[in-house]
Amino acid sequence: MRLVLNDFGLINLVTNRAVSFAPFGESYRLGAFILIDRATNASVGVGTIVSSLMRSANVELRDFDVGREVRSELKQQRARCLWLTGLSASGESTVANLLEKRLAAEGRHTYLLAGDNVRHGLNRDLGFTEADRVENIR
Repeated sequence: MRLVLNDFGLINLVTNRAVSFAPFGESYRLGAFILIDRATNASVGVGTIVSSLMRSANVELRDFDVGREVRSELKQQRARCLWLTGLSASGESTVANLLEKRLAAEGRHTYLLAGDNVRHGLNRDLGFTEADRVENIR
């Protein structure tokens, strides 16, 4: 979906550091934000915060013996993730398939995860409401 001037949409915004905030309904000062392009200093978006992402308090990050470095060494390649998105039937799965085919021909280890296929398994209980589409992407 492409937004133009004065359009609005719903997004999940992730930051690389802690940010003090509150839902807009509780505090208009802490519940609003402006996105600024660092290169041009232009305002590129504004928004209000509806809620935080709810996280469980008892979830701990686990360290395992086989990690990124071990996998990179075994496969003799560095891990990368490409996420191709587009409107339904816009060709992103076709492009992804051709890219994976080329990488496989070069001897690269790949895995293609198509959104429609995820909806047949892990997300089979999701429909196409706004909330379900957001959850499917998450």
